[in-house]
Amino acid sequence: MVEDIVTTTLLRIIRLQGGAVFGVKRFQKLVFLLKHEHGVPLPFPFRDYKYGPYSRELKAFVDSMVRRGLITRQRKGKCDVIQLTDSGTALEKSAVDFDYPNSIFKLDDPLLVSQAYAVRDKLKAASS
Repeated sequence: MVEDIVTTTLLRIIRLQGGAVFGVKRFQKLVFLLKHEHGVPLPFPFRDYKYGPYSRELKAFVDSMVRRGLITRQRKGKCDVIQLTDSGTALEKSAVDFDYPNSIFKLDDPLLVSQAYAVRDKLKAASS
């Protein structure tokens, strides 16, 4: 049940980005911000890394979603693109709506990702 909610949430994040997220780092930052700044309950622990917040567990979960055929991850130019498949789209559309904060529907706001840099700075300051 919890895995289904997490899967649906990640699929919804991708759909709200137009069906694709351009860059694995961007996806990690989006999930981090939803969890830590907007209170979306996601089970991924994050740590400060070279380019901002990073979760090994999120990477592993995304890899499992690729293996299950819900998303694809393809190299395009200098970044990896995470994109919904037909199966992922169908699963996301068939899922019931969860009680998301209104902010999840504003994921196309370019300021959301830029906030990740401020959060990264907070993490670095806290660990110093």
